[in-house]
Parts: sequence; structure tokens; C-alpha cells
Amino acid sequence: MGSILVTGTDTGVGKTVVAAGIASALRAAGVNVGAMKPFAAGQRQASGFASADAQAIARAAGSEADGEALINPQFFDFPASPYTAAIECGAEADVGAALAAHGELASRHDAVVVEGMGGAMVPIRAGYHVADLAAGMGAAALLVCPRRIGCVNHAIMSIHALAGRGVRVAGIVINETGGEMYPEATLRRDLEALTGARVLASLRRLDDAGPGAVASELRSSMDVGALFGAGRRAQDAEAPAAGRR
Repeated sequence: MGSILVTGTDTGVGKTVVAAGIASALRAAGVNVGAMKPFAAGQRQASGFASADAQAIARAAGSEADGEALINPQFFDFPASPYTAAIECGAEADVGAALAAHGELASRHDAVVVEGMGGAMVPIRAGYHVADLAAGMGAAALLVCPRRIGCVNHAIMSIHALAGRGVRVAGIVINETGGEMYPEATLRRDLEALTGARVLASLRRLDDAGPGAVASELRSSMDVGALFGAGRRAQDAEAPAAGRR
């Protein structure tokens, strides 16, 4: 099947929830699925994996036995982008280790769900961003977009960044996170018209919902397996603009 990298228009938009839901849905469908969060930063868990997010998506995939070294190759005890966190921790973000871990997981599993860090242009190293990591993995991207005012701007920039690096955009998932919200139908219309990407699902607010509940919501809206085979390609990046000329 391949790999899908779940990224977002911003931090705190529900990437972990969506990534775990996708992993859970694939697992329920009988797919041998792995999961990883190549870089994580922030508060270290007292037990289990250092990263709660990495452990959550691996648990949803049923792949915790792959081990923390593959699932979350690098963790920083400073809540920031990998670039900033590495500097603050006196380390370097090890892109080679992340790509090698992904390659090993891809050899073990039919599908790999990768949770990115923040948005597509979050810096990992100087001149190297999450979108570059997706390209290096050969992964498609799924963009999580909240129903907040301002998200259309972020979605357009995110998709241009991904497409410009040759990353196939499988689609967009709208996630209700609270705050000032667009009407769902309006946001869906505008995102599809302005980005050329399909809105695959729109999740209602699922406070404290487990991956099984999110998987059920996703399955009711989309074919999760199709994430690995359809979507907007890099060469279509200018299609929406071209249609207005």
C-alpha cells in the first residue's frame, strides 16, 4: 500500500487523533499497519514511550512491538519544532535515522501511518522541512484542517509546499476543534475550489474519543484504503488558479 504522512495546517489541529484513527481503521480492515512519529518534543511521559503521541498511534496500529527506536527515533525535551528543540537541547535532528526507521517499518508492514510535527513547513533542520521528510519517505500527505477562521490561507500554503516537493496530497480532513468556526459546507467548498485537493472527511468534535471512535467516523465518510492510491498530484498544483484565467 505505502505510507501516508498526516500533517496539519498548524499545531494542535488533531493530527494525532486522525493518524490514530486511520491506523485503527486499517487494522480493523485486516491491513498489516505500522506507525511512527519521526520527531517528537515536549513533556516526556513518566512511563512507556517518551512521546505520548507516538505511543498512541502505535497502539492504534497494534505495532508497539516495533519498539520506540523505530516508532519515535528522536525525542526532545523542549516543546518546539525539531530544528529549535534540537538547538535548545544541544543536539541535531537526525534525518537519516528517521528515514532509516521509516524504511525498516515499511519493510515490516503493508502500510505505514506517519504523524508529522506541526505543519508542512515546520523546520527539521535549516532548509529541510516536514514536506521534505514526506518526499524523502515517498509518502503521500493527508492534511488536517480545523474549522477555524484563517485555516484556508494555511491550507493553501501547506498544499503548495507539499506539491512543490513532489508529494502527492491524498486529501484533507476537516476537524472540529472549537473556537470561531466556518460552516462546514462553506469550508469544504472553499478548500476544494482553492487547493484542488478533495475533502475526504469532516469530523465532529470528539473530545477524549479513542482511535476506534475516530476510525468509525472516518470509515463512515471515506475509503481509508484509498488514501494510498488517489489524490492531488504535484503537477496539478496550479490547476485551481488556471481554471480562473
